[in-house]
Amino acid sequence: MSYSDAVKSSGPVGAKKVPPVPTVNNTSSPNGNVEVIPEDKLKEFEPKKQQFDGSKIKDFSKEIKKAKDSQAVEDAEDFFKKLYGRLGEAFKTAGNTLHKVGLKASEKGQLAVATTSTELKNPVVVLQAVVGITGLIGGYFAYFERHRIDTSNKLTLALHGAIITGFVLVDGYLFQKFYPKYK
Repeated sequence: MSYSDAVKSSGPVGAKKVPPVPTVNNTSSPNGNVEVIPEDKLKEFEPKKQQFDGSKIKDFSKEIKKAKDSQAVEDAEDFFKKLYGRLGEAFKTAGNTLHKVGLKASEKGQLAVATTSTELKNPVVVLQAVVGITGLIGGYFAYFERHRIDTSNKLTLALHGAIITGFVLVDGYLFQKFYPKYK
């Protein structure tokens, strides 16, 4: 028995063959739920055509010639030249301001890098950085494992708080004591 025969034989009980897909018959007469519009009313739906004699284009070209000859064109040119000049000045001013801000940021960045490199030579600062990074990693894991920590027990919460507070106080004391020594 082939696979297709096995599938055919194990179908649902009482299943019938799937009916064929209906096809569309092209005819010149309407069938089914179609509304037919009489021929005389069909003309109402045709787009109306406008008469074109070219007079509107001639009138418009006359108006353009008048506008070219008039003072309005000169006024518009002056207005746009002034606007262009003002915009150019504004962009130059903005560019200069951004350049100054960039120079100040660069100076501050260089100062920060120099200070950081000096501070990282101090072993206490390096230890502080390691403790801080370790604390962040621990907080990250505690956040994702928070469903396992029993927070309904007040003693557990107090113990966690005491441990964290103790670490912060010891860290602060050691930093205050040893930082000036290695500065």
